[in-house]
Amino acid sequence: NFKSPLLDQLRQNNYEVEIIYLRLGPKISNTQRKYLIANSLSINSFSRYIFKYFMNLILFKKTNKPLILFSFTIGPIFLSIMPPFFNINRFATLEGLGRVFSSRAIFYRILKRLIKISYKFIFKKFYKGIFVLNYSDYAYLLENRIASISKLFIIPGTGIDSEKYNPKNLYKKRIELGLINKNDKKINMDKLFITFMGRLTSDKGFYRFLAAITYLINDNNYEDVRFRIVAPKSDLSCLDFDLKKYLINKNV
Repeated sequence: NFKSPLLDQLRQNNYEVEIIYLRLGPKISNTQRKYLIANSLSINSFSRYIFKYFMNLILFKKTNKPLILFSFTIGPIFLSIMPPFFNINRFATLEGLGRVFSSRAIFYRILKRLIKISYKFIFKKFYKGIFVLNYSDYAYLLENRIASISKLFIIPGTGIDSEKYNPKNLYKKRIELGLINKNDKKINMDKLFITFMGRLTSDKGFYRFLAAITYLINDNNYEDVRFRIVAPKSDLSCLDFDLKKYLINKNV
């Protein structure tokens, strides 16, 4: 879990942490469930959190008000201006500006304009800090006057644990999976894939991946290379018939 180092750090500093989510993501693994239980982390959906908040107001029940709010992605940032979060320190993390800011489609260009105006107002009035993950987003927010430089901070990613995800552990994992021959230490090419993982859209480079497949398939030097696409079911079901047929014929 990319947010677990942040949760660990907050708990080490004696903060009581509550997780609020808008919608469920992938199914929680047993390891993640054990982590949540071991750390006594409270988890609520946004609707449940808001319901509890207003019920406590109606019943005149005193509750502990949050001291700090960390918002990730556009939805939580917009919802963070609601009454339950008034007069607390708010920090936003923009994990990439997303399709809305990169697409040239008319709909997204109009939506981008509205979001830029909203971000500018929200960040100025309600937020103490905005974290971005790269210098291009940092520059974009400054150039468009969406956030002031005193509130902008750059962090190197969302917290991947380098002690777990590193070349040494990758090498061990490949041996476990039989991708590397234990005797001569060579990679078993017949068990490897070139994989595309993401949404099947032009913004994510899907069609460039298809172009690369076509290029490599037609090169005799790469005749044994295999390809794989990992994407949401909803995206796969939306592919047109000809494209699905092409991928099947190429054993993708």
